[in-house]
Amino acid sequence: MKYISTLVILFSLFTSKAQCVVDTNLLVPGFYPDTGSFVKPICAGSKYEDYIQIYNPSFVSVSSGVYPVNYVQLDSIPALPQGLTYTTNPSNGYLVGGERGCITISGITNLPAGNYEFTIYYTANFTAFGNALSLLFVAPYKVQIFNGAPVFSSKVDTGCASYGYALSNRTVFNSGIYNDTLTASGGCDSIVTIDLFVRDFDTTVVLFEQSLIAPNGYANYTLYSCGSTTPILIQSSNIFLLTQSGSYFMAYANQFCSFASRCFDFVSTGLNDLDYAGFNIYPNPNAERNLTIEFATSTAAKQVTIINLNGQAVLSASVSGEKTMLEVSALEAGVYFLQVQSPLGKAVRKLLLY
Repeated sequence: MKYISTLVILFSLFTSKAQCVVDTNLLVPGFYPDTGSFVKPICAGSKYEDYIQIYNPSFVSVSSGVYPVNYVQLDSIPALPQGLTYTTNPSNGYLVGGERGCITISGITNLPAGNYEFTIYYTANFTAFGNALSLLFVAPYKVQIFNGAPVFSSKVDTGCASYGYALSNRTVFNSGIYNDTLTASGGCDSIVTIDLFVRDFDTTVVLFEQSLIAPNGYANYTLYSCGSTTPILIQSSNIFLLTQSGSYFMAYANQFCSFASRCFDFVSTGLNDLDYAGFNIYPNPNAERNLTIEFATSTAAKQVTIINLNGQAVLSASVSGEKTMLEVSALEAGVYFLQVQSPLGKAVRKLLLY
């Protein structure tokens, strides 16, 4: 933030127009935007309005000491582009030390395209060595005027198939090339050609046994209790193991899309006899596609089912004894669940094939 002799200024002699709203959140005395910078650009022939905020300091520091600021008073803004006028808040353009104010610049100009400069002239009054001193200061600004002709540009972007891609007047859901008309900050139309790629987003979430499962391959996964916005757990894995009864939902996202599932009610039944008796599968992870299933004790015949991440059974077989082999070469690489059903109960293990 630059300072004009560490003082600040304001405003206008025209009171017939609406006043700007003073920004009371400014913490540092000065001009906003800073002096010497560009204000909002103008589109020739279109209605224009912009604001300059000012925070007048309570004290001014010079080489001889620190002195109280009595007031600043706007004198004029004579070089505004033709067709533009200004108003101030306070309406008399007078700010005591420590007071905030603002200027509204508005109107319609038809000047040729280009960069223009204007200057705010004001008087600052402060007390030094027991005397009230008045000095003249200037605050320069620049503004760019466009001629109102459409500006053409292009870009490549990515959208989400679940939500679509918002153009200025519609939402599109398919990849393609679209023209969109935007209004620039100066009021001039811009014609943007968008080469859009729409990504599909899998919203399949299932509750299987004690696991809440979402599609694999997204950036992050978050588990929530229904009715709460506070995450229970955030992880990179698409599988949450539920240990307590309750209602849960899962949210996940990538760079372009996000999704929150419906609520799933889960009732924990604890460990059954098969869990206590124990069984094991190996090798896991498995590249050989031949599984060994080993039980701690021999029980009656068991039903083994392999289930994919969508909750679909992809292989089922009956096994017996304490150890058995299972051929899984027909399955694609990925994450599965192996479920065993026996008179002792039902248990599940996670299985990775690659």
